[in-house]
Amino acid sequence: MDVTVLRAVNGELASLLSTATREDLGRPTPHAGWDLGDLCLHLLAQNVALAGVVSGGAIPRADRVATLTRSALEASLERDGGGLDVRYRRTARLLEDAFAAVEDPTRRCTTDGHGDELDVATLYAMHVSMAVIDCCDVAHALGRSYEPTSDLARRAVRIVRSPLAVG
Repeated sequence: MDVTVLRAVNGELASLLSTATREDLGRPTPHAGWDLGDLCLHLLAQNVALAGVVSGGAIPRADRVATLTRSALEASLERDGGGLDVRYRRTARLLEDAFAAVEDPTRRCTTDGHGDELDVATLYAMHVSMAVIDCCDVAHALGRSYEPTSDLARRAVRIVRSPLAVG
């Protein structure tokens, strides 16, 4: 599959995360009861889990374990920012590679978050649209505004509206 849009959105999200400091992890997000640290842990776990679903295989233990604890997340941060983006890019790359290896986007698979089977193209569209929303949520937590580039927004909308992405 072509993962150009996913790579672009992941790049924007990683760029936002690169500005976060250890103190920022406690900032609230638009998700009730979640701070930026909680959101980051969710994003990392989601990338790893979905990569496993899409690839149909197990994700190496080092990639699963090292990304999923708050203490590991805090340890990855440098005092002046950076670190979250490195960790995010690593898990995002797992997911991008999994989608890129898909030869049949109509192949169906089951995710933990959905009781139904969904085709890979639908999972891709859902993840791209959620990643754009995640950019907004991270920016909000950091006290910044976020607007996707017009080209990125157009491509994301095109993916979401794709006939293949209608399950």
